[in-house]
Amino acid sequence: MYDNPPALSENGYNSCKAVVYNFSAYNGTADEQFFLAERDTIKICGYLHSHVDPDRTWYTLADEPMSLNSNPEIKLNVSNLRISDSTTIEISKKCYITGRLGFEEHPYHANNYGACLKWIPYIAVTIDCFF
Repeated sequence: MYDNPPALSENGYNSCKAVVYNFSAYNGTADEQFFLAERDTIKICGYLHSHVDPDRTWYTLADEPMSLNSNPEIKLNVSNLRISDSTTIEISKKCYITGRLGFEEHPYHANNYGACLKWIPYIAVTIDCFF
């Protein structure tokens, strides 16, 4: 979907921007190629941003800390963070995640993209996470 996306690292950790730019797609444009990547393992790093609803706390991962940008343009939803109870979540420190990719429909596709669906990557399952 993006021209000249940042290169993905095969061995190191990727930025949120690299993952979003390499794995976002519009419906009908290389759908099969992107959905084949679903559940692929990827390494990514960034800063956790916590979001609190009355019923739950959920996280997104961004390239900059929450103190610099509370609502970053490029962020990844993190489902199933899976960290041990003994691990303290530190939003001021960079978080390193090994996880499996998933794809979700962009929440604003009807307003911004007409009838065309936009699929965005997210971290569907966290395998490993440290700060």
